[in-house]
Amino acid sequence: MLLAIEASHAVKTPRTGVEEACWQMIKNLSDLGGPASGGKSTLPADTRVILYSHKMPDDKSMSVHVYGHKFNELPTNWEWKILNWPVKKLWSQFRLSYELFKNPPDVFFAVGQLLPFFLPKKIKVITFVHDSAFEAEPNAYSLLGKIYLKLMNRRIVARSDKIITSTEFNKKELLKYYQVASEKVVVVPLAYDANVFCMDLSSREARRRSNLSFDQQRDCCTSLAMINKPYFIYLGRLEEKKNTALLVRAFDQTRASGVDCQLVLVGKFGKLSADVRTALVDSPYKKDIIVPGYVKSEDLPGLMCGALALVFPSRYEGFGMPILESMACGTPVIVSDIPALREVGGSAITYICPKIADLALAMAQAAKDPVWRENHRLAGLERVKSYSWTKTAEILGREIAKTRLF
Repeated sequence: MLLAIEASHAVKTPRTGVEEACWQMIKNLSDLGGPASGGKSTLPADTRVILYSHKMPDDKSMSVHVYGHKFNELPTNWEWKILNWPVKKLWSQFRLSYELFKNPPDVFFAVGQLLPFFLPKKIKVITFVHDSAFEAEPNAYSLLGKIYLKLMNRRIVARSDKIITSTEFNKKELLKYYQVASEKVVVVPLAYDANVFCMDLSSREARRRSNLSFDQQRDCCTSLAMINKPYFIYLGRLEEKKNTALLVRAFDQTRASGVDCQLVLVGKFGKLSADVRTALVDSPYKKDIIVPGYVKSEDLPGLMCGALALVFPSRYEGFGMPILESMACGTPVIVSDIPALREVGGSAITYICPKIADLALAMAQAAKDPVWRENHRLAGLERVKSYSWTKTAEILGREIAKTRLF
């Protein structure tokens, strides 16, 4: 079997949620095919894999596999194929599409929720759908963006032989918006990188920093040097859909109740961020709100481990990898009570109605109650044991093998 995988999302840097999920799915499928895995691959034995992208991965900090080999040192039956394209847009629709007509595989796996509009009919197609946020939160997207995404999802439903998604909630959304046959959609949970997000950070962090120059070490810490009190952490885009402004106002109320703490907002401003900026400017505690922007993945675990709690009051999520990453670091989690996050967090985290008063009350309890924090720490560490990228890759391999037989 010849399996082609679209890897352009996986090689983008810096990687946020979707790109990180794409990277991990491909990386761990590759790991299972490597000699150090002990033959754990669930792909058919005769499978040859081609990764198609517009460039090679260049993020050296994440280039090492779980089993020790580099991501561009693939198993013997895997290869990269770089498809050069002169512009930033439409690589998938033109260059990748042309390649798939020229050299058609047996199965094409689109991990980034993006299909070429033109594909050979004989190719079996598997597409990973990460969410349908643009349907539920249309105001968070531009008009052209909504039109394109709607057309893309319709194309995915019409052309895919199998759709894979990460939660039952995502599956129900697809059935609601596109009337896709239920048996066509398979739920395969995502996971977290246990080699990065864990409580045993000290020795690994010391080794990493010993390899950095003085200037590099200083740059790692400069934007976070203002942390000098117990703090809450948020991870994601700073925008309306993520309820970031509500979080800032809940923090203000928490501080006003007598809790002396800080808030660290990790992420870049999104397109609809005017209300967030207003909340930041208007906050009477703005000096204790730290906005470092993007933080490298290798610096996140230490930041998470030190937090009172991760606060994630998003209005809509398809999965929520920051929840797993935080729990793996032994950090309590407070989130909006929405279906996808309940699937991921189970009974190990605190759910709130996304209102200022409710969130402020939960934050105050997290800051004041060490028993609450310890109970959530232990529950979270137990919960994440059921998630791993190896398990995700094993299921993906089996689903790809099944698709070949249709």
